Amino acid sequence: MKFSVLPKHVALIMDGNRRWAKREGFTAFRGHREGLERSREIIEEARRLGIKYVTLWGFSTENWERSKREVSYLMELFEKYLRDNINELHSKGIRVVHIGRKDRLPKKLLRLFTEAEKLTGKNQDFTLILAIDYGGRDEIIRAIQKIKKKESCTEEDFCVLLDTVNLPDPDLIIRTSGEIRLSGFLMWQGAYSELYFTKKCFPEFTVNEFHKALKEYEKRGRTYGQ
Repeated sequence: MKFSVLPKHVALIMDGNRRWAKREGFTAFRGHREGLERSREIIEEARRLGIKYVTLWGFSTENWERSKREVSYLMELFEKYLRDNINELHSKGIRVVHIGRKDRLPKKLLRLFTEAEKLTGKNQDFTLILAIDYGGRDEIIRAIQKIKKKESCTEEDFCVLLDTVNLPDPDLIIRTSGEIRLSGFLMWQGAYSELYFTKKCFPEFTVNEFHKALKEYEKRGRTYGQ
């Protein structure tokens, strides 16, 4: 499929893994595994099309409220993904970036993120941004805490204090599972993002569904408030 206009940066709220699993008679763990496999396909298709940045929201600041067993499983899933794929990602010219809090991540996962960012830091073909223990309000509060006393603070001053420093704002934010809200995702960065909501749960968000979102984006006339 060809597109006349493509976003430079697509951000995805990967919602509905557990809902899909329950509907299909599977465990929540199976839903998370299926969601991870789907994310691989979306990343590869985005690269193939020429999209330069993809952000995946895999774990929010509120997700710590889930059962300890599920949280532990998710952290182990993230660790396995980085451990098993970092060399391949690097060989493809993919830069890996983590956004979100670092003080609450398991030490092993934090170390893997640090190693991945160091290894892939100079890659320029494609950037994969993983939002783990991320929340938009939390990010803004952490940025405010960094501001030293000064007479004024411009948008540019504030942007460099965010997790996404040196990254472009998302052109398109996609949320799966039928929820029509952003739940605090990229609150500052998404001010002028185009939004796309689908009832498909993330394990059902195939490449064809991704194309539908991109086709919808193609129709949007972006004016940035002008």
